[in-house]
Amino acid sequence: MKNKFKLLLGFFLLVVVGFAQQRPVANRAQNAASKRVLAGYEVTLNLNEARDGLIPVEMKTPIVEADTAVFGMPAIVPGTYKIYDFGRFIFDLQAFDADGMPLYVQKHGLNQWKIYPGRKLASLRYKAKETYSDESDRRIFEPAGSDYQDSVHLMNLFTSVGFLIGQEQRPYRLVVERPKWLYGVTSLPVVSRGEEKDEFRGRNYFEIHDNPILYSRPDTASLQVKNTRVMVGVYSPNRVITAQKSLEQMQDIFEAAALYLGGKLPTELYTVLLYLADPEEMRGSGFGALEHETSTVLYMPEYDGDEFFQYMNDIVAHEFLHIVTPLTLRSQYVHHFDFNTPRMSKHLWLYEGVTEYTSHLIQVRAGLINVDEFLNRMREKIVAMVNFNAFVPMTTSSKYALDIYQDEYLNVYNKGAVLGMCIDLNLRALSNGEMGLGDVIRKLQNVYGRDTFFVDEDFFEIFTSHSHPAMKEFFARYVESAEPLPLEDLLGKAGVRYKPVFTRKFPSFGGIRIAYNEDRKAIYVSDVSDLDAFGKEMGLKEGDEIVTIKGMPFSLETFESTVANYFQTTKEGDVVEFEINRPQKKNKYKRLKLKGKAILVNVEQEHLLELDQNASEKNIALRLKWLNQ
Repeated sequence: MKNKFKLLLGFFLLVVVGFAQQRPVANRAQNAASKRVLAGYEVTLNLNEARDGLIPVEMKTPIVEADTAVFGMPAIVPGTYKIYDFGRFIFDLQAFDADGMPLYVQKHGLNQWKIYPGRKLASLRYKAKETYSDESDRRIFEPAGSDYQDSVHLMNLFTSVGFLIGQEQRPYRLVVERPKWLYGVTSLPVVSRGEEKDEFRGRNYFEIHDNPILYSRPDTASLQVKNTRVMVGVYSPNRVITAQKSLEQMQDIFEAAALYLGGKLPTELYTVLLYLADPEEMRGSGFGALEHETSTVLYMPEYDGDEFFQYMNDIVAHEFLHIVTPLTLRSQYVHHFDFNTPRMSKHLWLYEGVTEYTSHLIQVRAGLINVDEFLNRMREKIVAMVNFNAFVPMTTSSKYALDIYQDEYLNVYNKGAVLGMCIDLNLRALSNGEMGLGDVIRKLQNVYGRDTFFVDEDFFEIFTSHSHPAMKEFFARYVESAEPLPLEDLLGKAGVRYKPVFTRKFPSFGGIRIAYNEDRKAIYVSDVSDLDAFGKEMGLKEGDEIVTIKGMPFSLETFESTVANYFQTTKEGDVVEFEINRPQKKNKYKRLKLKGKAILVNVEQEHLLELDQNASEKNIALRLKWLNQ
């Protein structure tokens, strides 16, 4: 009995011990499963650990029900028309199961990583590099990029946050760990803001990618425009521009947009992120912005003055109006955007060109600029479009903007804008001034809102059915084909005179040619071989750096306003003064004041647009309906 009891006791202990040993393993399995039961993504960006332009990213992923999981970064994002391959900026990607054990990762092309076994995937860790330091020939347009510095973190999240292929519609929880003194401005829904950590949420990858965040020292301002709260966040390294002043300057633009759009704006919140760069440290070849559904990023040189704010307002007007096209009125290729293999719409002329035209139209209709200024802006578009291939239809260059006609892409901002003006004028002429382009687009918005789309091939038929039967022929001739736009006829109906070539007298600039010295940041006289009587009287010489003209500073930042002032205010016989720096020996310069009497010279120009002083009452009435002036 004792032996049997010992055997039974030993067996019982063995079972108990075995059970005790196995129970933690069962708990680990249960814990592992619980860790992986995620409805979406949980992403942490750690700005505190940013080093050498890299920030660490940790992502908890939703459950994958396949042997292979594929993590992807976008090749392209909406609003850009170039394949950027943002996967280039992701380094050291590692995958783990719920117990923290590594999984096999294989790079698959530029923007994807295959992970085995996919069913065990629980988290990813990697580093995301800023794009601003990229010196390759595939440089990212700055408003679409990211910059990680001690004083500023501009985060277009599509440069650092990706998705599992097939699970782009899962929700995101985004945590940003940061220094105490940084504040993040964004339209992304805020869950909480802590002393050193912020939490945001996004319904899906589109919302995450579509909401940039600007972290810098707090400089924000907001106001209510109709039904919309407009918020501005500014990073100005030398504190030249403030959010409050920027907002005050752009308020009229939002008021003008509301007036044009029927009295209200199509969003409850709109955020302008203004990233200013020291002019001597600007990256890339220029400045601009990238639109989003409820925000925009502007990248601009940091300088004060009317010219800065006019540029800012023009850009803000354009980017905000993208909320109409293509962020509301759009085809299936925009609505169901493919971040890796996009199909381009043939209506890029509508999304960019009409938006560009409307950005100037709302300003003249609201009285922010006069008719002459508006016509001058449209003239500049006509002059610029001549530099592109006139035989390529706008639908063709739009559809193949990523490849065959990549060099024609910028023409959508020129010919596309002029085309928008012509459509507007044609509609006004067909309706005795009562119906314009904006009226038709608002009708279409009511039918094709944010939750739906039109079929790309059907747009002209749809537009015609909501406007006038004659528009079908107009689209066939001037948009789907490349007939020269009937500018003289259409502008004439609005009391505007158009001439392809004309001669006008302008104050002479001396017959000099000028160039820019990057090292000295100065505009100088580069050639005096065609010096005229005025230039000789002034005594201008090659190498002279022009500092002021008629008391106004002459620099890259003030070039346009100073030259415009010179031509607009100078009359024949006026005494004109240039202040210059003249080069001396040993790289020294002597400040001089040069004076001369202004003379007028004949200048042949292209594309005259001006008010017709002999316009009929009917034409003037149509112009009033068109421009509200």
